[in-house]
Amino acid sequence: MKYPIAVFVKPLVLVISTLSLVLTSQNVVASGDLKDELIARKQVIEVALGRAQADTIVSNATILNVFTSEWLENQDIVITGKRIAWVGPTGLWPGKA
Repeated sequence: MKYPIAVFVKPLVLVISTLSLVLTSQNVVASGDLKDELIARKQVIEVALGRAQADTIVSNATILNVFTSEWLENQDIVITGKRIAWVGPTGLWPGKA
């Protein structure tokens, strides 16, 4: 039995793009939790771009685009750590798990 997974498809792409610009265009000096968060976000970006290996890929999932209320079949959900790094059509993510 398949269970649909609701994923915010469009904001995920926008967030990843924004974080990429922030992390690559500034020299951020942080300590403690903030530094750990920045490292985790950079890892998510690297995985999303296919430059780093993912921990898990959920293949051929059916997800809900909550903006259009449309069910999207045959989607991959790429996960690194406890975070979703990429969502898109099966087979289009350029990285490896």
